[in-house]
Amino acid sequence: MSQAPASTDERSRDLPWLVAVLVPFVVVRIAILIVRDPFFDEIFTTWLVGRPFGAMFEALRHDSGPPLYYVLLKAIGATSVTAARLVSLACSCASALILLSAKRLGRARFLAVLLLAFYVPAALHGVDARAYALCAMFVTAGIVAIVYERAFLAALAFVLAAYSHYYGVLFFATLPRARAAALAIVLFIPGLLLAWRQPGQAMGWLSNFTFNPLETLSMAGDYPESLFRPAVWPLIALSLVLLIAAAARDWRFARFALIPLALSVLFGVFGRPVYFPVRFESVIAVPLMLWTAQSLERWSPRARVILASALCLIGAYICIAGIADHAQRPASDRRRIAVTARDRVPASTPIVASGSVYLEAASVMGDRVVAFPAEQAEHPGWRAMRPAAELRAEARALPYTRFVWIGERAAPERPILCERFTCRTLLVSEWAMMIEMAGPRS
Repeated sequence: MSQAPASTDERSRDLPWLVAVLVPFVVVRIAILIVRDPFFDEIFTTWLVGRPFGAMFEALRHDSGPPLYYVLLKAIGATSVTAARLVSLACSCASALILLSAKRLGRARFLAVLLLAFYVPAALHGVDARAYALCAMFVTAGIVAIVYERAFLAALAFVLAAYSHYYGVLFFATLPRARAAALAIVLFIPGLLLAWRQPGQAMGWLSNFTFNPLETLSMAGDYPESLFRPAVWPLIALSLVLLIAAAARDWRFARFALIPLALSVLFGVFGRPVYFPVRFESVIAVPLMLWTAQSLERWSPRARVILASALCLIGAYICIAGIADHAQRPASDRRRIAVTARDRVPASTPIVASGSVYLEAASVMGDRVVAFPAEQAEHPGWRAMRPAAELRAEARALPYTRFVWIGERAAPERPILCERFTCRTLLVSEWAMMIEMAGPRS
């Protein structure tokens, strides 16, 4: 009988902390969800989920990801970007609640969620119509299971993370028991077979990317302009120094961040490249911030408040600046050219699209748009690169005497088509263009 009041008192003491950390966590993510326009990868998600189950799995065989996130969206009918983003938001909030419910983490669990609220990669990709938030949720569940000495439950959670995004595989090495790690590997064999069959070209665009952890792992980073406004270097340096100082006192949770990071670097050197900037950090965000929060508990109360406040203020500034920037951005060139073609080209005129513009055009015009080359329609998430001779043969086989082509200004398909047809430029933007094709040339 004496335990009930104590339990009630404990919940009463925790309630202000829960509100204090969950409100900014949710508000930042909802703001990003609202102001950020759908981007290319999110449109690919809706394209994939809109296909029948069999066609969806066949399309994944031509792309570069595991199926769980898409299966979940398909099962619940989340076929729009907004609906898929709401699913990711729910997964992000679930990650926070899993941490907050793990009382073995002590008071550090509140600080970890507060740091996560303003950690840019977690905030930015916690509401994407992509698999990162689902993967991070299962990673969080796995880490908490390890805290409670449930190694096999953690293995199952990491397997689900891996079926959400291949990043989850990197956490298998953090399992505390060899048998649990072996179980995870066995359960993920179908995922490994899928990854083996997926084409390396689907990630070929990564070959031009180099990873600089100094630019992306702190509360402020030199983020790609398309994702978030890059921070200035003095703020990046200050954020990195503060994060190192905050995390240097306790290393109990360091392995959950450092081992996946080290494995991804090795994998990028000796195998397929791994996409680091912001998206990878959105998955290791929980272990990184949990490590930092646990270490901050070892500082004096005054130092803890100073370090935590500084980190949160820097993260909040970057998040607010990024949200404001996205609220003012125009639609992407791909989206504008696709919408213009839909609105201005008569319905009787065929529309042909190449490269990444094809996916944007298909998202606004459906079956009206035709892919060139035709292979692009099989995997619209990455560019089909065909030899010039094959493109010329396919151009000769086009059944049109007049059509409108849309694509990137530097698209290799454009000069091939202009060899075959008389070209009249209708619209040119910074990155894309629309051309009337008539002919063929004599």
